Amino acid sequence: MELLALKLTDYTIIEKSARKNGFDYWLGDKDDILFQRKARLEVSGIFNGKSKDINNRYRVKVKQTEQSDSLKIPAYVGIVEFSKPIANFGSRK
Repeated sequence: MELLALKLTDYTIIEKSARKNGFDYWLGDKDDILFQRKARLEVSGIFNGKSKDINNRYRVKVKQTEQSDSLKIPAYVGIVEFSKPIANFGSRK
């Protein structure tokens, strides 16, 4: 999922976030040597599920990122289903 974030956004992963803040990684501009925190990334996986399961997990993870909305930066959420594989990736601004 992290590779999708790199491919589909203008960001790169700069560090793992602290626990219990609603997202997994801090993202920064790919060409920024200062690694400023510009966006959030939440990722999750499902070992075996249907499109409905992926979409449900996506909604749960979008809701989870709301606890850090006070940061006023975009949040990206990615869900991957490993048995097929398929993914759902989107942003909240």
